[in-house]
Amino acid sequence: MENTDTGPPVDPPAETAGRSHHAFGWRYIMVELTIVTAGLFIALMLNSVVEWVHHKQLVRDARRNMQHEIGQNRQIIRKDLVDLKATLGRVEANIAQLHRMLRDPSAHGTLSTEIIYNGLDDAAWQTTRNTDALSYMPFDEAQRYSDLYGTIDYVNGRALTLVDTNFNSMAPAEMGYPTGQLPQQEITSMLRGSAQTKINLITLMQMLQQLDGQLAKEKGAPE
Repeated sequence: MENTDTGPPVDPPAETAGRSHHAFGWRYIMVELTIVTAGLFIALMLNSVVEWVHHKQLVRDARRNMQHEIGQNRQIIRKDLVDLKATLGRVEANIAQLHRMLRDPSAHGTLSTEIIYNGLDDAAWQTTRNTDALSYMPFDEAQRYSDLYGTIDYVNGRALTLVDTNFNSMAPAEMGYPTGQLPQQEITSMLRGSAQTKINLITLMQMLQQLDGQLAKEKGAPE
């Protein structure tokens, strides 16, 4: 008996399954690529936010530490000015005694070499530079701190020069001359060194007073 079924032909199942799988595969790949791209973008954004927060924290810590150090340095300056004023009195007494020795080499007296100076601190500034916090500050603010701590370093250097000048000026007294027989040229050398010490001392005191004014302004400066 002949088959009289005249219905529409049906595509082979294997070919249909192949085309569906092919279309599904490309959609799957595009979805996966989109998810990966979005994930990378989010990760980069989160990393940027974390870095930004870290930099802001560095700047906040640097400001707080330097402001605290500035306050401490103002206290040191006030104490130094008192001590240096007393030192100035001793240097002036040395000069008076050396003048007496010029008139009478056998004149007895005491020559003092004592200088009391507490160096100004810059640990917070060094930390700020070493952690690169300075590079994340506004330029004007970073320049203010740089100038201020440059002055502090210079003042500390002048204080060391003062100490060296003062001790070196008294070298002839340590050369072993018999008491009362110090040559006049050596006395004159000591007098010249003491006069230089006095000039350096007065200059240092004036610089400290000016620096104190700068520190006071920085304490009230906007961040």
